[in-house]
Amino acid sequence: MSEQAQTIVVWSKQGCQYCQAVKDYLKEQNLSYTDVDITEQDHLRDVLEAKYGVRYVPVVEIGSRDKRN
Repeated sequence: MSEQAQTIVVWSKQGCQYCQAVKDYLKEQNLSYTDVDITEQDHLRDVLEAKYGVRYVPVVEIGSRDKRN
């Protein structure tokens, strides 16, 4: 079984202490991630709700739910 690096995406907003704690932890662990800042993009809350049934942050995605090859 080969190991592949998992993609990490952090959905966050400015001023969210929990969001910052997640990002700080990932940095401490030397894990790279992509930050999706929803601060002034309310339509992205709709995306979160459609994907995960939540409208709040932080949300951390690890890997892909898309299993297409």
